[in-house]
Amino acid sequence: MDLEAATMGLSPEQVAMVTNHPDLFAGDFPSGAREALKSIVFQVYPVAERMGLDLTAVWGVMISLEIVAFAAAVIWATKRLFPGTSMVIAATAAVVFTAGSLITPDLARFKFPHFGWVYGFAHAGALVVVAETIRSRYVAASVFLTATFMIHPIAAALAGAFSLAATAVKLFDYRNLQVRSILIAGIIAAVGCSAWLGWLSSEGNITGQGVDTRTFVAFVRAHNFHWFPSYMGVYWENHHAHLLPLLSTLALIAWALGRQPPEDLGVVRQVSAGILAMMVLCVIGLINAELAQSPFLIKLALHRADTLALLVGGIVIVRALAYDLVSNDPIERALAGYLLILPLVAPLGLAPLPVALRVAYAALKAGRPTEWRLSLGLAVSIVVLIVFLIVFYGLNELIDPVNQAAYTGIPQQNAVALALAGAAAALWPHVAPMSRRIPVGHMLFLAIVALSVFNADKVRTFNSSNLVARGENALAAQLWARKNTPEASLFMIDPGLYYMWRDKSHRPSFGTPSEWLFISLMYNTQADIFEEGLRRYNALGLETPSYVYNPPSRRMVPQLERLVGDAVESYYALSATALRQLADEFGIDYFVFRTEMVPDGAPLGEVYRNAHFVIAQAQ
Repeated sequence: MDLEAATMGLSPEQVAMVTNHPDLFAGDFPSGAREALKSIVFQVYPVAERMGLDLTAVWGVMISLEIVAFAAAVIWATKRLFPGTSMVIAATAAVVFTAGSLITPDLARFKFPHFGWVYGFAHAGALVVVAETIRSRYVAASVFLTATFMIHPIAAALAGAFSLAATAVKLFDYRNLQVRSILIAGIIAAVGCSAWLGWLSSEGNITGQGVDTRTFVAFVRAHNFHWFPSYMGVYWENHHAHLLPLLSTLALIAWALGRQPPEDLGVVRQVSAGILAMMVLCVIGLINAELAQSPFLIKLALHRADTLALLVGGIVIVRALAYDLVSNDPIERALAGYLLILPLVAPLGLAPLPVALRVAYAALKAGRPTEWRLSLGLAVSIVVLIVFLIVFYGLNELIDPVNQAAYTGIPQQNAVALALAGAAAALWPHVAPMSRRIPVGHMLFLAIVALSVFNADKVRTFNSSNLVARGENALAAQLWARKNTPEASLFMIDPGLYYMWRDKSHRPSFGTPSEWLFISLMYNTQADIFEEGLRRYNALGLETPSYVYNPPSRRMVPQLERLVGDAVESYYALSATALRQLADEFGIDYFVFRTEMVPDGAPLGEVYRNAHFVIAQAQ
């Protein structure tokens, strides 16, 4: 974790140090670290630092708590929504959600689950809010909604929208509606959320006012990985990573809704209404991302609503597949085993082929289309859409054989594990007396847990010797700076190092293009800081990048690479005289270079060198 903090930046340690020791960072260009304090989760770290606790250890504890909170929320929501569900099924859902990719393919590309920030806590709260609302525990739901709002306001707002849609279904039975509880819950949520929102508004500009909308959109679009899906190729060259697995999961959700027992019909209707509301918000978010007329709506990124649809729908999927596991039909058992294991071994969620097979088999067993349930008809329709899209992408030469697993659900490295899961599920009832001792659901649960542990090493940031070596050298350089340079010394780092430096050096940074041109706009829009960022970009001898207003291609990555690449090229082209002039103008004390870029030595006097980084003194 120290290596990640030293290399990636924006860690809890930076948040704590910038907050508690502003004197050390007097010359710092705002990195956006303080924006994390708008979540109550990150309020923990400044307190821990003041208590003298090891922040890396505290971060590790918080990550553990985040994982436990999320897994517990999945179990809670599963049991609350469907009280008859066994603990094994609820625990299976928790493991699949926490360690797998079932809920990963969202169009905003947040790719949850990932832990260490606030999303696990936020999604945990959202799940509890939805479950409590559907079970008419409105006061409890409002308390959790307020808590979730203090963790992540947008996650809470989406949970509220889901809950409103679910509650609307109950209006058909208005005589049993608990009006008094709803009013009390509404007051609690309104007061709590308004108070936190008032504090947030006092801490920064969340609306985007003060900066021309065209400028805001142009620069943010050139950097943000989440707000503009079309600029990330989500609908085109990267369709296999997000769009198709999302549609596949939605198709399986539709099938699973119709697979629930009759006694759960009321809950199914509410869940269906909530998922529909989330997908409507998702479409609105996608449209707004294209029209790009409102910075506030862009910041909301409503297309992230699909994640909550996947979270709640995923519970329904796991429960339906659990029913299949005890079916008398070996084909249903085989497909269920395969689909439950697939998210543990595939990074992109559910692939179209196994989902299409399950939906097609359900349609075949149901008879003529006129006899299908509405949910099955919807599932079949989504599968037909997926087939059409695959043909369309194939005709446009956008299907790369390298990504075949994204379509077939047969990853080369884990094909044997998937085949064994399917075969075991199909044949387990015939393996006597083992099947009487260990039910098939328990057997698959153990397999899922084993796979989650086996794959844990694959999700680490530093999973290669090269990355570890670079991280160790980044940490060493920063610790040297902390020990051997005066406090508050200002460092200018290689512009291509993004958010690196402050976390372990405890020294301010002159900033990088990501901070100058993007962070100054994205979360807390500040026109004066953006203008200062432009001045620093221009100080490298670069013109204001007007091409972001009319990008040559509708893609974010080429623009970002050009913006940062031009800055890096100019930085290493500066002579010793130019670097000293830059230092005099901005009060820079030290420069940080990548060793590979200055093989013959830095232009100024070196004071530190390792295999990856060089530090030179300005004077």
